[in-house]
Amino acid sequence: MPTIAKHNEVITVMFIVIGSLIAGMMVDRFGRKPLLLAAAALYSLAGASGYVLDSLFHILLGRAFLGFACRHLAKFSIPPNVRIRWTTILFLSG
Repeated sequence: MPTIAKHNEVITVMFIVIGSLIAGMMVDRFGRKPLLLAAAALYSLAGASGYVLDSLFHILLGRAFLGFACRHLAKFSIPPNVRIRWTTILFLSG
């Protein structure tokens, strides 16, 4: 069981990093508000996905989407001076 927990956290953190690389390009193309709404919806769905999924692969995939959405929420909705603290809170609450 500890191995599964490690993969769970590593996948989430990895996609937070990948999300930060993509976030700037996406906001330039689509705008801030549509991406904020999409990230909030994705965060809600990905956060609840662990409750209904039973396959390890699907749970890890849901955590990847959760990390991606977490980064986008932090990028578009939080001022830069408090962004790191709130990214941690979003990550731990997911």
